[in-house]
Amino acid sequence: MQRDYSSRGPRGPHRSRGPGGPGKDRKRISRYRAWTPVQDLRLGTIIIENNVIQDFQLDTLFRDHEISPGLFFQRMAPVKIDGNWKKSPSELRPKVFQAWIRHSWNPTTIKQHWKTLCSHLKKRTEGLLKDLQTRGWGVEQGVLTVTERLVVGLGQTNFWEVGMTWHRPTGLPYIPGSALKGITRAVVLEPALEEFFETYSSGRDLSALDKKRREALFGQWIGEWKREETKRMHNNEIWKELFGVPALDDRHPDYGGRAVFFDAFPSEPPDFAVDIMNVHYPRYYKGQGEADDTDSPNPVTFLVVEKGSKFLFAVAVRPDLERKSNPQEDAKRVWD
Repeated sequence: MQRDYSSRGPRGPHRSRGPGGPGKDRKRISRYRAWTPVQDLRLGTIIIENNVIQDFQLDTLFRDHEISPGLFFQRMAPVKIDGNWKKSPSELRPKVFQAWIRHSWNPTTIKQHWKTLCSHLKKRTEGLLKDLQTRGWGVEQGVLTVTERLVVGLGQTNFWEVGMTWHRPTGLPYIPGSALKGITRAVVLEPALEEFFETYSSGRDLSALDKKRREALFGQWIGEWKREETKRMHNNEIWKELFGVPALDDRHPDYGGRAVFFDAFPSEPPDFAVDIMNVHYPRYYKGQGEADDTDSPNPVTFLVVEKGSKFLFAVAVRPDLERKSNPQEDAKRVWD
């Protein structure tokens, strides 16, 4: 197949003339075709009016077929755009995301396929938990609703410069069990962390220090906190038994915890939205100046799971070999 890489048709860009005649209120509209890494597979058409991206029209394939979200956003990013394309992916990103949500994932177009897939994932997790329970494990599970917008894996590298964690076999977003364990750990240790930093910062005027000295001081505190954190974890038998601890010294080796956090999958097709974070101090984060109000904000758009989406969460605790505790009670303690 031979492609026509001309961004203008045989008659040039579309123009409209106002009532004042030629040259009055003229609109210059250009159309560029975006191609995927798959040979001769078009992603869609970019519509630019007066050098501003106005819309992105998805190709029919991505409107009418059950292309998984993970496949679309990880593998279908445009690698070739017809014509003299001079804009960055960040300018095209919000229009592509919005077009996908509007045409491929809105409530009227979500097909039964995705509902069935979410149901199978839920049944698989429930079956695994039931099997563990018959083997003496303690288990807790529940379908919980996301109360705020959610994104996991935002820093993953790809064409769009923003990412999300997708389940490869299904292409659905999910929350890795490692992330859930890390969140639980942070919540448990938060009071101790606040107490530690209040003690170390007491009587110090941090605002009087320059950026490099502040960073050096915080680096020193973090190093001291890591050791203090490990010490507290070794002294807490419940934490040590359930979550495990790294080695402190020869007398306190590392210890594997008994709690297992499962990946949280959508219990039904989730909703998506386009969100934004505004970097107000780009020069400061690049180490090129102070954080003041002289910088221009740099908006970054990214895809999120919309609040109100439902996920199945589960945790299991393996039996204590010395029979010191009840696994089901331990699982409930972790869950609560």
